[in-house]
Amino acid sequence: MPSPYPFVQVSGGGAPSGPAGGDLGGTYPNPTVTDLTIASEARGDLLRRGASAWSRLAIGTAGYVLSSDGTDPVWAALPWANHTSSSTSTVGGRSASVICVR
Repeated sequence: MPSPYPFVQVSGGGAPSGPAGGDLGGTYPNPTVTDLTIASEARGDLLRRGASAWSRLAIGTAGYVLSSDGTDPVWAALPWANHTSSSTSTVGGRSASVICVR
């Protein structure tokens, strides 16, 4: 049956086959991603792009946050993690925690 839309031509179909290219290696229908292969992946790891390749950033320590050193992502302690004292103040019927950082 001809298409009711004469400017649309439908042909081919099916799964791709043959050699893969670009960031893919191997052949279709099961190519592999070659540019993003990271050894020893583990739960919680992050994928980060370095100067020339992708690399693994292992999960951080509890209480740390993902930060930046200006170039790369790094794990950093929360600035208030080593506070010296804290108290709760009430102003206008609302409570707020106050932390004194050394």
